[in-house]
Amino acid sequence: MAEKILIVEEDHIIHESFIQGLEGFDTRSAYNGEEAVEIAKNYKPAIVLMDIHLGNGINGINAAAQIQEQNQDTKIIYITGDSSKDTLDKIIEKTGNAQVLYKPTDIKDIEKVIENKSYQLAKHI
Repeated sequence: MAEKILIVEEDHIIHESFIQGLEGFDTRSAYNGEEAVEIAKNYKPAIVLMDIHLGNGINGINAAAQIQEQNQDTKIIYITGDSSKDTLDKIIEKTGNAQVLYKPTDIKDIEKVIENKSYQLAKHI
């Protein structure tokens, strides 16, 4: 059975590239934080690819925290262009065990993290 991956990205072009690149995985899509939390309730993804800045509503960090409250085994992979210390502090505080990849990122980088299951604690570099 293919690993369940929830893709949360507001940019439709990036979102579609993730879906195409992750063929072979069981994927679902959300374009904002609220939708992601709602989908995750029933879908129960093993992995969430989460953008941090999702426009209006809750941001990706808070959505990821709510998803992990529902299922603590869900792994979070943040994909963001925001490398600020404040953002990393919030990731560590709210979701701790997460991987952070910075945009632009290649689908091969995402696949490597998924396949190696190399989820690392987000930390300052």
